[in-house]
Amino acid sequence: MFDFTSIKTKITNVVGAIVEAAQKKTVDTLFSMFWIGNYYLALLEKHFDKNNSHWLVQKILWRNPTLKEPYLDFWYSCTTLTKRVDGGFGFNEKYTYSGIEIQDFVPTEIEKCYISRMSDYYISKIGTPKINYHCIDTVPEKSKVKFISILYGHKNMSNILTLKLDPMYLREGNNLFSKSFVLRLLKYSYTADQYVFDENYELKVMDDKIRTSVLGFNKYMVLDSASKTGYTIINVE
Repeated sequence: MFDFTSIKTKITNVVGAIVEAAQKKTVDTLFSMFWIGNYYLALLEKHFDKNNSHWLVQKILWRNPTLKEPYLDFWYSCTTLTKRVDGGFGFNEKYTYSGIEIQDFVPTEIEKCYISRMSDYYISKIGTPKINYHCIDTVPEKSKVKFISILYGHKNMSNILTLKLDPMYLREGNNLFSKSFVLRLLKYSYTADQYVFDENYELKVMDDKIRTSVLGFNKYMVLDSASKTGYTIINVE
C-alpha cells in the first residue's frame, strides 16, 4: 500500500530544492549582470570618450562614475587583477549571492581578492597562483586594530588620495591592502582620471597608536592578534 503522505513530502522537498536552486541561480545571474553592465560601460567609455570627460558614465550611472556595491546584507565577490599586453592592469569583479565562487588562474591573472559580505562584517582573502584561498566557516573575531589614516600616492600623481576602510573589515585573519584590494578601493572611491595605478604606488596606513606602515605593490596586511601591533605585513613573492 502506498504511503501518499511520504510521497507528497518527498515531492515537496524535491520541488523546494529545485525552486531554491533556481532562485539562487537567478540572483547570481542578476549580480553578474550588475557588474557586466558596469564593465562594458567602462569599455565603451574608454573607446568613445577620447577627451576623458566621462559623459557616458555620467549619463547612465546617475552621474556617479565610481562603482557601487549591492545594497544587500549578504553577497560575495571575486575581484581579479590582470596584466594587460600594454603593461597596464585590468580589473574584473564578479558578484554572487549563493556563495564564494573559487576561480582558477589563467596566465594573465596575478591576484584575486575574495570578499564575503555578511550582515555585520566582511571576510577578505586573497589568492595568487602560489597562495590558495581558504574559506572561513566560522565567524572571525573582531580585531582591536583601528586605522586613522589610509593614504594612496604615486610619483605621477599631484595629489595624495585618502581611502576609507569600512570598520566591518576589521576582523581577525582578514587580508587587507593587497594590490587587488587597493585597486578595488580606488575604483569604489574615485574616477579613473584621479589616480595612477601600477607597480610604483605607495600606500601609507596609520593605526591609532600612530604607527605607520608603508605598503607597495607586493605587500599586504593580515590582521593577527598574535602580533604585537595586531597585524602583520606580508611580502608577496
